[in-house]
Amino acid sequence: MLHTNPIGHGRPARARSALLALAGCAALLAGATDARADTTITSVPAWDGTQAVSPFGGTPTYGQTVTVPAGENRLTSFSFIMRGNTSRVFRGQVYAWNGDRAQGAPLWSSAPRTVSAEDSWETVTFSAGGVPVTPGQKIVLLATTLFDTSSGSLRWAGSTGVDAVPGGEFNYQNDSDPATAITGKHWDGAAAFGGGDVAFTAQFGSAGTAAPAPIITGVSATSGSVGGGETIVISGENFSDGTGVLFGDTPSSAVTLESSRRLSVVTPAHAAGTVPLVVVSANGRSDAAAFTYVAPEPQTEAQAPSTDVPADQCAVPALKGLALPKARRGLAAAHCRLGAVTVTGKRGRKVVVAQSEPAGTILAAGATVDVTVKRTKR
Repeated sequence: MLHTNPIGHGRPARARSALLALAGCAALLAGATDARADTTITSVPAWDGTQAVSPFGGTPTYGQTVTVPAGENRLTSFSFIMRGNTSRVFRGQVYAWNGDRAQGAPLWSSAPRTVSAEDSWETVTFSAGGVPVTPGQKIVLLATTLFDTSSGSLRWAGSTGVDAVPGGEFNYQNDSDPATAITGKHWDGAAAFGGGDVAFTAQFGSAGTAAPAPIITGVSATSGSVGGGETIVISGENFSDGTGVLFGDTPSSAVTLESSRRLSVVTPAHAAGTVPLVVVSANGRSDAAAFTYVAPEPQTEAQAPSTDVPADQCAVPALKGLALPKARRGLAAAHCRLGAVTVTGKRGRKVVVAQSEPAGTILAAGATVDVTVKRTKR
């Protein structure tokens, strides 16, 4: 449930209109091309320094829509002002906006982020590096907790009832299903909030001749486990610093640029099925390759190795596909113990998707086996 949490009273005393600033223009000397400063759109001067929107985290996705200024074709950065739980993990993203929801695949996604202080306001800046946009296009700048497991909530600086940015407004989405939340359903907008904008800043620029977009020429594996965590190699062209990889709408949290023609990527967890695999950079998006997520074969009980193992040894059983309680019983029967449990997903029963020791490994009796489980609906 989203609600406003004003600390001060009355309407903000500071400026009520957007700061749409064009810094000075300068001509480069001696045969160079003309250059002009970037365009900054910000609602921060309209914020009274205390008023807030909360709780971000309980509501998993907050966003601010904005219209790309005339003459600009790149989003270079954007920022929000937050405070609260330092363990709450979120990501910044940029989407096209169709009037009541985000549209299509993300134009850009960040790595996981947190705030550094609970008791003071902090400007959280996302350096987008030059996301291609179109003058007059409406986009949504957002932060979401959908893709990372953590707890706690954050407050966002915002101004209720103040239309600080013409052509933009605060929006939010309560759905906690990553597959549908951002693009699949109508968002609640400023009317539900009471009208207004969050305190944000967006920096736009222009580029005369765009660098080429990434190209995928090959993928080392075209399928993988629904639990993710597997490393694949993407071959292609025009890879650069800041390049990201999307599996459907889910970004990989570990992308290593090995060269302009090679990326090492760790697959994120995802529901079973085939999804588009896309490489994204500041210069555009690649055509999609296909990647198929495969669910483990169902099991009813832990499958222990057939070897007769003495009682002073732990014979690691196969746990993938088991509900967590059955996995725990199977480990006990094999003279092992359940170790750390990493949980992914938002709701449903916990099913094992990965284990730290391969089935058949012989360890000392009482050795622990860590597992990763995914919450799945029955």
